[in-house]
Amino acid sequence: MQRAQGFKPLVVVIAFVAAFALFGAVWTSSKAIADDTESVTVERAWARPAPQGGNGAVYFDLFNHGDKPVTLIAVTSDIAAAVEIHETTLISDDHEAHGDDHHHADDHHADHHHGAHAGAGTFIMQHVEQLEIPAEGHVAFQPSGHHVMLINLHKTLAWDASFPITLHFSEAPSITVWVKVGDEPVSHD
Repeated sequence: MQRAQGFKPLVVVIAFVAAFALFGAVWTSSKAIADDTESVTVERAWARPAPQGGNGAVYFDLFNHGDKPVTLIAVTSDIAAAVEIHETTLISDDHEAHGDDHHHADDHHADHHHGAHAGAGTFIMQHVEQLEIPAEGHVAFQPSGHHVMLINLHKTLAWDASFPITLHFSEAPSITVWVKVGDEPVSHD
């Protein structure tokens, strides 16, 4: 019986060491996951009001806090029939506004404005397949720049409403962001 009593403390010590090691592994794993999801953040997500069946745009500030670039490869949402990353650029009047680099996979281009004359040039909107966010960098999604185009809205974007979009990256986990409909939020820089 003496042997059994000496055996119990050894089992308790082994169980304690195993539990401590398991706790350490879980804590380290959770910290790594949290660090990955926090490497890319979105601030000030907003959209202007828009009617059901029409198109809308989402604007926000996208930050990469990591030490490597990440690539935004898609944006999804149930709010519209199609969701695309777009960029508005100014081209000079001596270039054709709808050149060979202006292609769309679907026939939504008749439903939203692609070009606006701006004196010394024309603003054009074009689909962007992917967008790299540099290490420790920032990309502003704003009117007359990068934006997320919501094509053929399933419901009205009503003033003060909110809806989710999900940003998908090739080098980071996807993140879902709530977009507020209204005026552009005030920056707190």
